[in-house]
Amino acid sequence: MTTLATDNTRLRDVSNRVKRTGKLKVAIVVNDLLRGGAQRIILDIVRNAPSHFEFVVIAMKADDVFTEHATSTLRKDVEEAGARVFNISHTRRFKLGDVWKLRALLRSERPDIVHTFLPHAGTLGRIAARMAGVRAIVTTQCNVRVAYDFWRYWIDRLTLILAHAWTGSTEGIELEYGGSIAYFSNAEWRRGRRHFTIPSGADLNAITASRAHLDREKKRKELGLPADGVMILMTARLIRWKGHTDLVRALVHLPPSVHVFCAGWGPLHEELLRLAQDLGVSNRYHLLGSRQDTHELLGATDVYVQVHSTASDGRIWMGPNISQTEACAAGVPSVSTRVPLIEYLIEDGITGKLAEPNNPRSLAAAITWVIDHPKEARTMAKAAQERVRERYTVEHMVSQYADMYLSL
Repeated sequence: MTTLATDNTRLRDVSNRVKRTGKLKVAIVVNDLLRGGAQRIILDIVRNAPSHFEFVVIAMKADDVFTEHATSTLRKDVEEAGARVFNISHTRRFKLGDVWKLRALLRSERPDIVHTFLPHAGTLGRIAARMAGVRAIVTTQCNVRVAYDFWRYWIDRLTLILAHAWTGSTEGIELEYGGSIAYFSNAEWRRGRRHFTIPSGADLNAITASRAHLDREKKRKELGLPADGVMILMTARLIRWKGHTDLVRALVHLPPSVHVFCAGWGPLHEELLRLAQDLGVSNRYHLLGSRQDTHELLGATDVYVQVHSTASDGRIWMGPNISQTEACAAGVPSVSTRVPLIEYLIEDGITGKLAEPNNPRSLAAAITWVIDHPKEARTMAKAAQERVRERYTVEHMVSQYADMYLSL
């Protein structure tokens, strides 16, 4: 912990830097720069924040640690957006010594604000930032408890007190960690609230531009979709609670013209391929791996599906996520499992269709309804697109983070 004298010195340093350069320096600390939801938020912040912010991005793990996914990192994008990028470690495991390396880097860089993402980087980043005497620390929580094992979740949660403020990237995340939901506002900040929902935002301009230049039929042909095929897309890491096995099983109950495409990577890759083979649907089930053309995939898609499974202890994801938000922004008819708070984005029969979790037949029925009712599906997709414009844009997200930085 820093002393009052140290805090006063840091405040004078901040004031002098702002007077000298006109900028506030933000150090963003994250596990890695592989393509994922947290990393997308970071890239959007760096790309779109006002010019009076300067960013350095610190990845606890270097790209070369993840050789099988090294071509799908966001490092180049982040650097091109104007941030300097540092790596702390070139080993797969997180070590206690990483805290001291991070502390040394923070003392050298002297950021005004440290902003952490994901549990390991959050825990180590908050500790190191406090040790380095950083003036303000903010954390963004990107997952609910179902995503983590017992110790990772509780260590992250217990050290969250070291942050001066924290946010959830969905309404459900803030509810689970903080017990209530409030979008960031200066009025709430002045009243003393220090946790908020700042939803992940969809880049409407990028999505629109991508679709404007897309040859839809050519893209579908590149993916191997038959001319009369129906394309179902899901974008998510191939991990247990994402519900991929339910989607494979649902394919058994869908017409032969339906093909499922899954963009994402993860440990379930081979297991999912074996399951599709065992169920006799391997010719209609396609794993695309990590992709850089998700906006084009959305432009080629007939129905977007987001599945979540209930864990053995009853835990499940809560609320919308960025992949489904982007699908809605692109105007693609959307199906989701019925999880708590999903109605913020997907209301059954209004902005999309809902299916019961852990129920492949219910999932297949919802998908079939969308395919069989194209006019109604387009109306729902348009309503969902409008909801994204109202609540879930990159511009809105970055504006709220910028306001929070200035409030810290």
